Amino acid sequence: MYGTTEGTYDKTASPTITNVADSPLTVYYKITADNYVDKTGSATVTVTKASPTVTAPTAKTLAYTGSAQELVNAGSTEDGTLYYAVTTENTAPTDENLYTTSIPTETNAGTYYVWYKAVGDENHNDSEAVFVTVTVNKINSTVTKVPEAKTLTYNGSAQELVTAGEATGGTMYYAVTTENTAPTDENLYTASIPTETDAGTYYVWYKAVGDENHNDSEAVCVTVTVNKANSTVTKVPEDGTLYYAVTTENTAPTDESAYTTSIPTGTDVGTYYVWYKVVGDENHNDSEAVCVTVTVANPAYTLASIDGIANDSDHSWYKGSGKDVTLTAKLEGDFDDSFEHFTGVELDGVALSKEDYSAVKGSTVVTLKASALEKLQTGPHGVTLRFDNGKLDYVVTVKYAQSTVGVVAAKTGDENNAALWLLILALSATGVVLVSKKRRA
Repeated sequence: MYGTTEGTYDKTASPTITNVADSPLTVYYKITADNYVDKTGSATVTVTKASPTVTAPTAKTLAYTGSAQELVNAGSTEDGTLYYAVTTENTAPTDENLYTTSIPTETNAGTYYVWYKAVGDENHNDSEAVFVTVTVNKINSTVTKVPEAKTLTYNGSAQELVTAGEATGGTMYYAVTTENTAPTDENLYTASIPTETDAGTYYVWYKAVGDENHNDSEAVCVTVTVNKANSTVTKVPEDGTLYYAVTTENTAPTDESAYTTSIPTGTDVGTYYVWYKVVGDENHNDSEAVCVTVTVANPAYTLASIDGIANDSDHSWYKGSGKDVTLTAKLEGDFDDSFEHFTGVELDGVALSKEDYSAVKGSTVVTLKASALEKLQTGPHGVTLRFDNGKLDYVVTVKYAQSTVGVVAAKTGDENNAALWLLILALSATGVVLVSKKRRA
């Protein structure tokens, strides 16, 4: 027999105990049997708290949304109450106040450690804190406004290559290359819009560099061209190099090798077309070829004087006078080097021997000797002073010696008469008249 009070055995079965709170429990018993003395005694039973059984929470698959999200699916236990805490490092909280019955939530992307444990009831101990690792993943940042290539022409200064882009979830970063290959060095990306000065083709790479909740976007490029500026022909071009070519027809050369940096020269008399253009540098286009028409002409020789008389167009020489005729020829212009070009004298198209004339410098002084003139028949004769770059022509009229009879001046009007004119004609037939004619080569 059993009982829970000493001396009272009112139970046929041993008493049971379930809850810790009911222990310790002393059970009294008495054993009886025929022919035996009754045996009594007691036993004290103590019930201790058990370890709780916990169904662990499970990590959720999460991505950043901008709002707080529960990190785990709820765990469970029937042996107490499940409590949670969250840390960003793999270390259990030491402050029990950090544990609550609410499932932890977080907003920002990152890795979190959700600690959970069962706080036991009256029959169960607390469980050890255990963690579940949970990641709130970053989402991709988005370029919401794509940078656009600017229309650019070289101006000698740095120019922004693109318009500014815009992004959600990050900051716009840019890099520039001269080849269509994205930079591998992240340090080349900056938040500043790239600039370039020189003409050329550039590849502007852009991407959104994500914040703590966003991934970087993929780098994409915009092709930008800084066009060459047109060259300008100035006396000393700053935009390239001045090149020249020369033709004898008014047609620009098609062979580029005809152009050189040397100023063209010409020797022969004629018309030349000097073509010039600026061959642009790396930032300038070539200018259009333009021509200047240049004429190389024989120099102009003039008769400065005859026998010291300037502008004498009717100088006379007479047979028998024994006088030489001195002709002074001058080259027009500021620099008279006519004597260096003098080559000889022709009379009626036949070169005179140097015995028949003399020539000295200053400008060019040619003296026709009387002995040469005396050989000429009366009448006009052509005299030419020859130069290697031109000539000067004269007409010489040889006449007989002058008569000693005076010449009566002819009158005009009614006083003229036939007898007087006949006298004048007869007298003039006996003299020599030299008439000069100036001619340019």
